[in-house]
Amino acid sequence: MKTRIFIFVTIFTVLMGCVEHSIPKNDFMILVSTGFKERTGKDYIKCWVNDSLVFKGMYINKTNDQELIYYEDWIGMEVACFDKSEYDSLKIKIRVIALDTVLYRGKKVIDSTFRYRIDNIPNIAISCSSSAGILLWDTLRTPDYFWLEY
Repeated sequence: MKTRIFIFVTIFTVLMGCVEHSIPKNDFMILVSTGFKERTGKDYIKCWVNDSLVFKGMYINKTNDQELIYYEDWIGMEVACFDKSEYDSLKIKIRVIALDTVLYRGKKVIDSTFRYRIDNIPNIAISCSSSAGILLWDTLRTPDYFWLEY
């Protein structure tokens, strides 16, 4: 009898844990892309959200842009993830420091500060390139950016 109760309690606990993890959270992600593997290790990124530093580190992208073997980073590297339930908009500051002279036609540091409404989107991708500068992508205004076609 004790064994059956123990098995029932164990299965019930596992099921409750699965149900709790399947409920979507109110998470918001900030992704940054300076290029695929060709920029890995060549850029240093700092990101502030509401004047608090949330990320500083090297840009690392594991996606193989020739074969698309690794899909996790194809939009960009995740620099922040947090609960957005108490925010309707954020002040985001991004700084990309090029450790070589290829990005931005020889400029070493690119800074951008902006406010962005986040209450109806799950994430934002910030793309940095030498031809277009800094571009912002989100699932509401540019949904096709987030669709992977293969």
